[in-house]
Amino acid sequence: MLVLLPDLLGLDRWAPFAQLAAFRPALLLITVPVLGVLAWRRRWWLVALTAPVWLIGVALTVPRLIPVDLPQGREITVLSANLSYAQVPQDYLVRIIRDRRPDLVSLPESGQSYVTALAGKLPGYRAFAESTDANWRTGLLVADHLGTPRTGVDTETNFATLSAELPGLTFVAFHAFPPLSRTGRWRHDLAELSHWCAKTTPTIIAGDFNATLDHGPFRAAMRGCRDAASDTGTGLVPTWPAELPAVQIDHVLSAGGPVARRVEVLDLPGSDHRALVVTMALPIGS
Repeated sequence: MLVLLPDLLGLDRWAPFAQLAAFRPALLLITVPVLGVLAWRRRWWLVALTAPVWLIGVALTVPRLIPVDLPQGREITVLSANLSYAQVPQDYLVRIIRDRRPDLVSLPESGQSYVTALAGKLPGYRAFAESTDANWRTGLLVADHLGTPRTGVDTETNFATLSAELPGLTFVAFHAFPPLSRTGRWRHDLAELSHWCAKTTPTIIAGDFNATLDHGPFRAAMRGCRDAASDTGTGLVPTWPAELPAVQIDHVLSAGGPVARRVEVLDLPGSDHRALVVTMALPIGS
């Protein structure tokens, strides 16, 4: 139970269980042959202890593979891409944006100069970033047709969180601190999500959350939010690490009405993350 369900015991608030919880889907698969060997060896007492825990883990995981009914409403497309300290070639990202035509773009680990230069190659977009050129900072792009946003910077999170208030919609570019040997900064950043997920007006939060839906602190903070990948049945498609994708730590969340219709996962040369392209339906009338 410590291996498969640390979150239900509250242990995933700390290392190493915070890291272990992220790999629950893979651990559930590994447990299948283990149960088979135990049954073959007639270790029935171990089967009796392990099988119920495995079934609980499966019950918590399988719903992410079942899409919800497709919603009605005006479509909006969101791109979330961690650029790994601005290592993704700009021309490659420009091609993705021109091809997928996202309305909103969240760019963790980009930096002001990267985002500004990117927008210069993309007529029809406004760029926003913190007033610092550190390439671990977050940037965002907003399509001109959405109007002129009122932007804000929330410095309560370790990497700072950018927001863009638009007519009928709030967009948030988010990046949580990773769960290292000490997880306090990670838990602090995730807790800040509750502010956005409590909104009753259309709100979209996109970025690198450094957490999966198997993390109790993440689930607690995102109460009121929907997860785009889970809503479309792609909740187990991994986004990190890019070389051998194993866990889904990049997300597009929504509160106040938007619901995902489609999710596409793209490789990003130069990044250790994969990108998300999410098409969402906004509430009718928003």
